[in-house]
Parts: sequence; structure tokens; C-alpha cells
Amino acid sequence: NRGFAETLRRFTEYQKTASPDERFYALHLDVEPHQDAKLSDARKWQLYADFVLHAAADVHAAGEKIEWDIPFWLDGIRVAFGHRAEVPLLEVVMGCSDAVALMSYRDTASAILDISSTEIAMAKERMVRVILGAETGETGEGDFVTFYEEGPKTMGSELAAVMKKLVASEIPAGCGVAVHHLGSWEKMVERAKVKRGGK
Repeated sequence: NRGFAETLRRFTEYQKTASPDERFYALHLDVEPHQDAKLSDARKWQLYADFVLHAAADVHAAGEKIEWDIPFWLDGIRVAFGHRAEVPLLEVVMGCSDAVALMSYRDTASAILDISSTEIAMAKERMVRVILGAETGETGEGDFVTFYEEGPKTMGSELAAVMKKLVASEIPAGCGVAVHHLGSWEKMVERAKVKRGGK
């Protein structure tokens, strides 16, 4: 919650003064409570769920849309919601969001789509735009997580295959792919050029 009111104030101020082709389509938030070791898992995820609901309500009240970066395993976490003692956290996020950018970090189209299947199905039901993410950095989490080893050409063809399947899924609110992140993507392209002899 710290700093959110100021972030929203600055965002809405920008949206009001920017020309139509310079406005953002949504406020995009990346909140990762699993990075915090100070709180218990149950406490941190409940605080996250509460914040998601609060932030979405404030953004929508301002007449804007909200998009979240989320991991692909939120359906396995349960939180209290309304009169229900336990509900999958993914349902809470999808129920109040306009779009989600899924950290679907794998290095083949089939693996990206496989770990995103629950979110894709729910996006269709809930009228939520879904964006599937690809990793390009050297993460240390395993070769299968990133396109770092495969390079930009392979990533391009795999993401094209992902987009083809997403479009065929006919997600009403729309779909897309995103690359994490610009710096590591540029380095990956430079490494590929060096391997090809600078061409």
C-alpha cells in the first residue's frame, strides 16, 4: 500500500494531460509478495489480495484500467474473500482486473501455453486481457525458464506460435506477448550478432 495513492495520482494526472496517442491503456503494477521473507505466506498473500481489491477499486473509480504482473501459480494459493474463507487468489485478481501480464517464463511455445492454460481459460470467462511473458535474461533458475540460451531467432518463432494459439483462443478482451526485459533482450540480440560474426 505504501506509495500507491501517489502513484495513482501521478498516473491519472498524466492521463488527463497526455494526447490520446500518448496515454497508457492501463496502470500496470508488478507487486511480488513472495520476495518478502518477513511475513508468513498466509499473511503476505492475504495482504496482497486485499491490496489488489483496493487498488483496482481506486483505479476504476478514477476511470482507468488496471493490469497486474502475476506468476502462473496464483491458482494454488488460497485467501479469504468476501464471505468465503478460502478462494483461489487467481480468482480474486482476475475478478477485479482488466488485464494480466503472466510471468509464463518458459523457452518453448508449448510450455508457455501449458503453464498459462488456467489463466487463459479464466481470462475468457472474466473478460480480462491476457499477456504472456517471455524471459530473456540469465536467471540461474534453469535453462527452460529463459530464451537466454536459444537466442532471439528462436524466441521470435516460439512467440509467434504463442500468438497464433492465443488469437485462435478468441479471448474477448484481447491478448498479447511481452518480453522481460528490454536490457536483457538487447544483450541477447548483441550476443547473437557476435556469434554470427557481427552480421
